[in-house]
Amino acid sequence: MTMEQGVLSIQRLNKGALQTLQQLEDTAEKVSDSEENHVKHQQHLNALQKAVQALQIKRDQLKKDLQNTPWKVLRSSVLDEKDGQLCMSSRSDRTGINEESIQEALSAALKVKAQHTLTHTCRLTGCSVTSVMKGKHKHIRICWDTFSNRQYCEPYYMELQTSRNHNSLSISRHSLPYFLPINSMSQDLNNDITGFVNCVKDYLNAYISRRQQAFTLQNQHNTILDGEVHTSASFDNITFDLKLTNQSEPCTASIALVFDNLLLTSPSRVFVRIKDGDISRSASRKLCNHLQSVLAAHPLHIAVDKLK
Repeated sequence: MTMEQGVLSIQRLNKGALQTLQQLEDTAEKVSDSEENHVKHQQHLNALQKAVQALQIKRDQLKKDLQNTPWKVLRSSVLDEKDGQLCMSSRSDRTGINEESIQEALSAALKVKAQHTLTHTCRLTGCSVTSVMKGKHKHIRICWDTFSNRQYCEPYYMELQTSRNHNSLSISRHSLPYFLPINSMSQDLNNDITGFVNCVKDYLNAYISRRQQAFTLQNQHNTILDGEVHTSASFDNITFDLKLTNQSEPCTASIALVFDNLLLTSPSRVFVRIKDGDISRSASRKLCNHLQSVLAAHPLHIAVDKLK
């Protein structure tokens, strides 16, 4: 091989090596670009999934709102179902109602009821809802029946009035106890009337339960009471003195029951103090703990029965 041929061979070899290196660099860049695109694509997919989940949550909330509007509760009095389709009752000359718009449906339902003076009562759990006319205005009356220990107690009433455009309700008057949080409960009245009715019912039944426990203690266990049972207006505080004559060391205990929430029927806190009696400090502490545990675990009149 001549000198010239050797030089040519080296040049060809270098050229081939450079081409191979260039190809490797191009391939590496393509792989890098592909991985970067994949990451961006995955981030885009994650963002879309989050957006879909947010829309699904919003859809479910809107469905819930549509199912619990005043129109849903009252519509049975003004609508008929024919061939699976909802339409205005034959008592009206209107041709139909667009269920997709809840505000339009509520307005149409209340206008038809106002024109024909329809009175309809639908029974809920311990509650009745009745629509009545007052002049040219439609009013909704709600009656809550209260119960305690499987016995019927007194009813409570509320009257709702419709706005001028018939698309919202507001409280006109009521006979509910003044200490119930009516203002806070009524904030969602137009979004969830069923929830509002059930919330009021729970407050009333809890109040009646606490009241009946105090009354039963006073009337059926007065022989072991030292004086009267004292209560707050809402019966969330009940105090009394209990004569404990069945102890080895007879004494009198001053007891205070505190209900931190007006929905409670059992006390959240129990305070016991031994007023008089020849009883040692250790025995007094043990007796107080026993009284607290029994009074916290049972309705008041049942707890007192166990302490006799």
